[in-house]
Amino acid sequence: MLKKLLLIALLVHLVSGCDVASTIKEGMAQSNTAAAAIEKQVGVKPEVGFNYQNGALVAVNVQFSSAPSISIADLEKVSHAAVLDAFKNEPANLVLSFVFKKAA
Repeated sequence: MLKKLLLIALLVHLVSGCDVASTIKEGMAQSNTAAAAIEKQVGVKPEVGFNYQNGALVAVNVQFSSAPSISIADLEKVSHAAVLDAFKNEPANLVLSFVFKKAA
């Protein structure tokens, strides 16, 4: 029982020390901002995910539930601008993807 309490206390201390909760909360707000900006220009709201490693923005994933009616090049420009504006940082990788659901 004492070991469990010490382990929990250690984990709480480690998580609070690296400010994970704040980073996740900020990242979620930024991804929502980017998704709204993309939807405004494209007409389809994407899901925007992100990946930080050691404080660096490694990747931003922009996933559409259907293919928007604009070219891939234009979609990349719109997504890139929205991500830069929302995250205030350029990711090492910007991934655009589309979901094509199985026909019933």
